[in-house]
Amino acid sequence: MKQKKLAISIVLLIFSFLIVNLSNVNANDEIFLKVKREITLNPAHLIVKDEITVLNKTDKIPVYLSEYEYVSLYTIWIVPQKPIQWGLFYERKYGFYIIGDFEANSNITLYRIYDDKIFLEENNSLKIQIPAYFLTEYNVVEGSVKVSSPLKVSSVDVKSPPGANRTQYADQTFSITYSFKNIKGMEELANTTNLIFYFNLKDPTEVPWVKIEKMGRKLTIEGEKLRIEDEILLKYAGRGEKIEKWIPNILPKSKLISAKDSLGDLEIDTLKGAIKLRNPLIPIFESGTLKVTLFISSEIKLSELGYYDSNSGNFNFKIDVLEGNPFLIDYFEVTVSNSFISNLILDPQPDEIVQTKDGIDYKYIRTRVFSEISLMLKLEGKQVTYYGSLTLFVQILVIVFLISAISLIYFRYFYLGKPMIAERKVPLLDDYLSAMESILLDYEEMDKLEEKLKKGLINKNEFNIRMNILRKDIDSKEREIRSLSRIIKQKYPELTKSLNELEEYYSTLVKEIKELKEANKLYEIKKIPSDKFKKIYDERNRTIRNYKGKIDSLVSELREKYK
Repeated sequence: MKQKKLAISIVLLIFSFLIVNLSNVNANDEIFLKVKREITLNPAHLIVKDEITVLNKTDKIPVYLSEYEYVSLYTIWIVPQKPIQWGLFYERKYGFYIIGDFEANSNITLYRIYDDKIFLEENNSLKIQIPAYFLTEYNVVEGSVKVSSPLKVSSVDVKSPPGANRTQYADQTFSITYSFKNIKGMEELANTTNLIFYFNLKDPTEVPWVKIEKMGRKLTIEGEKLRIEDEILLKYAGRGEKIEKWIPNILPKSKLISAKDSLGDLEIDTLKGAIKLRNPLIPIFESGTLKVTLFISSEIKLSELGYYDSNSGNFNFKIDVLEGNPFLIDYFEVTVSNSFISNLILDPQPDEIVQTKDGIDYKYIRTRVFSEISLMLKLEGKQVTYYGSLTLFVQILVIVFLISAISLIYFRYFYLGKPMIAERKVPLLDDYLSAMESILLDYEEMDKLEEKLKKGLINKNEFNIRMNILRKDIDSKEREIRSLSRIIKQKYPELTKSLNELEEYYSTLVKEIKELKEANKLYEIKKIPSDKFKKIYDERNRTIRNYKGKIDSLVSELREKYK
């Protein structure tokens, strides 16, 4: 009797377990989505915008990326803002959850921005290969995709998915469209259909492939105009073409006044608003450079932005300081100066407030900026006519001081010539030293990854992907260093000894790192006893730290001497 009761209990327990699991599966299957996707092909980056409708209530949405997407991912932006949680992995795909209480028929927009690494090259064409549908564990009952681009192309060829329609327009731009229904999430994860198309640019230099590493924008109200001073660190992100001109990302209503680099004024094509670069941006350095810092001045009439009264000096206007920007910007900082402004009111509140000798600077900071990001500022206040409020005697003193200062500057810089310290600046040296520092950071990152792998904090597949990226970056930086070294030594022979010394330190450092890795491999396969390996490890590590210190010291010395 007891055995019979036990058997019945086991059967009931198994049956209950099956019911719970089936209910979980059914609950998972009952989550349905609709997705409208827009893909915008831009110079040096790709924007994938998914407008998602959640048809059933859920607390999270799983999203997966292919390997190409994961390696090229620049940033993620969600509207309305929701937290994300990384950690998903399935069939060589990486993913994250969008966390939130999603009611039935609620909407959310997911932006994924990919940098220039998303563009592959095959048979002399550029290639895009990303998942054709929204990759998720849930089922997508209905969706559409549209690919568009401002780029002019000579040819476009769509290989996948089946049913994709290509349209090439009279202005030589193009679009690709297709729709889909009833995509089973788990099935698509296991056997992913890709969107694959090839294209050739008609003129690669027409819309230059660049990114902005750092941009500072300063706003100053001067009389009836808003003056805008931009300092931009521009970086090459092209496909081998030479970039000789660039149209700066000034605000749409503004007028370009001047453009400079570290050596002086640059020529401006007033018809197109393009700047002619002193040295072209190219991926090799014999006749150009990989980066350049530009100083751009522009201005807008206050009356075009909003309210301005020239009699009282009162103003009130709004301005989107990122309007019309088509580029990726790693770091963006806008400064509002309150010089000769009273009762300045700003909305939103600034991220930083800095006291200067002329007044107060209000700063707003954004990172990983792309074309969909805006930063709307509202400014209200009153200009103070500082000069007019001075007594006649003080005004005369100010005029005398200004004339004396101008005379002194003219005498020193134009009559006697530029001071020697100005001639010590070596424009390419900073790029050279930055590349050297970047390589050292890459080697440190590789050490950290190997430690994580040993401790089981990272899986082998992710480890290999990230190590390959670092190795490619090191190879690229080493080529950059060799090219820059050749140019600098030729133009500035007095630096030859220091650069040779730095490169010798680096060569020895790399040799020691490789020999330590070889010793580690031999130890792992038990070809070196532990006591001998410990001795080798300590000696090599000591030498590596010594040469890293020598490199850091010499880099700092050169920066200080030739800044």
